[in-house]
Amino acid sequence: MLHYLVSIQCYIRHGVCAVSLLLFSCATVPDDRLNRGLFTIAVFGDAVYAGQAFPLGDRGSFRLEEFGDGDGFCTGTYVYQEYPRGRASFECSNGFAGSVRLQGDEALSGRGRGVHDGTRIEVVYGYGLEQTNSMLDLPGGREIRVSGDELILSTP
Repeated sequence: MLHYLVSIQCYIRHGVCAVSLLLFSCATVPDDRLNRGLFTIAVFGDAVYAGQAFPLGDRGSFRLEEFGDGDGFCTGTYVYQEYPRGRASFECSNGFAGSVRLQGDEALSGRGRGVHDGTRIEVVYGYGLEQTNSMLDLPGGREIRVSGDELILSTP
């Protein structure tokens, strides 16, 4: 099943508007990202999310879908004040919201960490699956794997 997301963002100070159309499957990761082997994965407490960011220069937006049977999602924006340091803010469908500090590692990749109301937040973006699994502390010692064209959480 395909889902559609249209994102329209305007940055008045910069006089720039961007329109993005994203098609994504139930796998939670758009096919082009899956085919290139690059992922955006976030851990909020015991919940794990995957998705894609939509960059526009030194800022952008993102949408992450929750793993599992739920239909939870998070959306947000990020900005790099002075690369490689940045900040992402997000809001989730379950009411969880917060922000994390970002640390870019290479072009289009990096990580973020934070705590909000006692909940641990970790984000890794722009890495392959093996590297992503080694960088994140997933709940229950689980790993993210590819099964067909879907990402799944499994035990190691």
